[in-house]
Amino acid sequence: MPSLLIIIIFGAVLAVTNASSFFYGKHVQSAEDKAEQLTAVNQAVTDANKQAKRDLDQAVIAADKAAKAKTRTITIRGQAVEVIREVPLPATCDWSPAAFGVLLDAVNAASDKPESTGSLPQPLPRAGTAGKPAR
Repeated sequence: MPSLLIIIIFGAVLAVTNASSFFYGKHVQSAEDKAEQLTAVNQAVTDANKQAKRDLDQAVIAADKAAKAKTRTITIRGQAVEVIREVPLPATCDWSPAAFGVLLDAVNAASDKPESTGSLPQPLPRAGTAGKPAR
């Protein structure tokens, strides 16, 4: 009988040990899974931050280029206005009808308008010659 009691006690101890090992292993595996998930989330955040930094750098470069282009355009316009004020164009057009027709065709093509007739518009009267026929 004492051997039967020892066998029962040994079996009970073995069962408790196996059960505790199973639950402890499950706990350890759960902690390992959480650690892997945390590592993956940290890596994703790091990658997103790097991409955001690259995007910000590219946006700064693009804005800088746009600002420089705008400054250049304003400067050129200012210089053009100065030149026009200093040396205004004559009131009459010195273009031949054929050359002016080519110019009209180019402007119309650029603005998606139908083909032009290639004819010159009527000239505006010069200052002080209102009512007199054009030469």
